[in-house]
Amino acid sequence: VLKQAINGFLESLDVRTRVIFMRRYWYSMSVKDIADGMRLSESHVSVILHRTRNKFKDYLTKEGVFV
Repeated sequence: VLKQAINGFLESLDVRTRVIFMRRYWYSMSVKDIADGMRLSESHVSVILHRTRNKFKDYLTKEGVFV
């Protein structure tokens, strides 16, 4: 159930957000490295990650996965 929920969430994201989220939480890249690699500011990457974490929590709750 958790695997399906995670995959469903990732599929719902736009490509840029998915890449940022995966680089941070799958590949454990630093915010600075992500920002440099994608030509974004660190603060912009941080805001995207914050908003995506909130969406992820809401998505998991909606799917009945307790966090």
